[in-house]
Amino acid sequence: MTEDAFVGTRVREFASKHGFDPELGQELFFSHDVDLTSDGADKTSLDAEIKALASLKRRLETERDKLKSGELLQITYKLSGHDLKVAFEPLISQIEEMLAFGKQKFNEETSGSRANMKAHAIAHYVAAMFVAHDRNVGFGVQPLDSSEPSTPFGRAVRDALEEFKVYKLPQSQHGALEIAHWKKPAEHAAKALKKSQ
Repeated sequence: MTEDAFVGTRVREFASKHGFDPELGQELFFSHDVDLTSDGADKTSLDAEIKALASLKRRLETERDKLKSGELLQITYKLSGHDLKVAFEPLISQIEEMLAFGKQKFNEETSGSRANMKAHAIAHYVAAMFVAHDRNVGFGVQPLDSSEPSTPFGRAVRDALEEFKVYKLPQSQHGALEIAHWKKPAEHAAKALKKSQ
C-alpha cells in the first residue's frame, strides 16, 4: 500500500492496540471480505425490511382491489389509454420478487454457521494478522473461567469483535443487540489455520 493509503478508523484502532501494521490490517480486512459479511444488526435490519415490504404489498393489493372498473373517473382515464388497476401489477410483482430474494437471504444468513458469519470472518482476519506478524494463532480458555480467552489470539479476536461492533443475532424479536462471543469464531479460525498448514 502507498503512504496515502486509506486505513479505516476501526482497523487503525485495532492494529495499534495489538501492535499490527495498520495498512496491512486494512489490506487483509478487504481481502477477507469482512466488510461484505452480515452480523446480527444487519440481519435484524433485513428482517424489518422484509416485514415492511410484505406490509406494503398487502396495502397495494387492498387498494388495487378497491378500484372498481365502473367508476366514472376510471372509465374516463381508461378512454385516454390508461388503466390504474393494471399499473399496480408490475409493482406488486416486483415487491414479490424482492420478498422472495430477501427471505432466501435471511434464511441463509441465519442458519447454521452463517448465523455468526461476520464473527467468523473477523476471527479469520485476526488469524491472518497474527500469521503476517509471525505470531502464534493459539486457542485456549482460562482454567477457572471458560468464557475468557487465555491466549493473545483469543484476546485479539474478542477485542476485534468489540472494535468492529459485530453483533450476534438477538434471541427474541425485541431482544437487545449484544457483541458476538469470541470463543467459537476464534476456535474455528485456529483449527482452520492448523488444517491449512
